[in-house]
Amino acid sequence: VLSIGMIGRPIADPTWNMFAPIAALIATADFKAVILVILLIIMDLFIYLPFFKTYEKQKMAEEATE
Repeated sequence: VLSIGMIGRPIADPTWNMFAPIAALIATADFKAVILVILLIIMDLFIYLPFFKTYEKQKMAEEATE
């Protein structure tokens, strides 16, 4: 994404504990980076959702046996 010029190159180094979309805006001074970070967070949620659902089913089964 950086090599083709869709998002500006980093110009600053925000602290590690800053909220990711704000850090992307500070680092690149490009609002498209904020959109990319938000889309990546949403994609991560969809990737992890099946694992959370499986864990929830296991805990519900444990609770039902008690």
